Amino acid sequence: MNTDRSAMKLSDRAKKTYWILTAVLTVLYAGFMLYVCINTSALVPDERWFLGILNSEITLDKPSDVLSVPNHLAYGAIYWIVMKLLGTFLRMRLLMFVMLLGVLLCVILTNVRLGQSARGVFFSCLLYLSCPMAWFTGKIIGPEIMGMCLGSWGGVFFADRVCGFWAFQKGKAGCRGLSDGALRRR
Repeated sequence: MNTDRSAMKLSDRAKKTYWILTAVLTVLYAGFMLYVCINTSALVPDERWFLGILNSEITLDKPSDVLSVPNHLAYGAIYWIVMKLLGTFLRMRLLMFVMLLGVLLCVILTNVRLGQSARGVFFSCLLYLSCPMAWFTGKIIGPEIMGMCLGSWGGVFFADRVCGFWAFQKGKAGCRGLSDGALRRR
């Protein structure tokens, strides 16, 4: 009986250790990326080009202008509208920082919602941080980061029974197995 309690204490300690490591990893990543986004004034050629498009070709003088924003470079009008509304290069970079951090938070949330252990969450974060895109600071105001973040949040909402796709949850899309089993909250 005593060995069961000591094993449980060890298990609880290991769980706390992995949660602390995950939090430290997240804070270190956020701190480094925020520092890079705020203190980097260099522009790659694509960023200069994008700023030129934003300043010369996109106007949002009245609300109806939103409907006429062109889809430059096939990035989607929403990308250009958001960048134009932000106005300054620093705000654009800060938004991209938030989106990069948002992907890491999606990794954590998805793993927690799907019932992964603290150890699984930690190693999933490490796996994400081993990807070059997590550290990408070259063309930071480009649409790739926005797409990656929005896609990640889409995955979180899909995996979440409360906020997920209602057609899947009700079994109306022929995916009753998804709604009844794989995505059930634990």
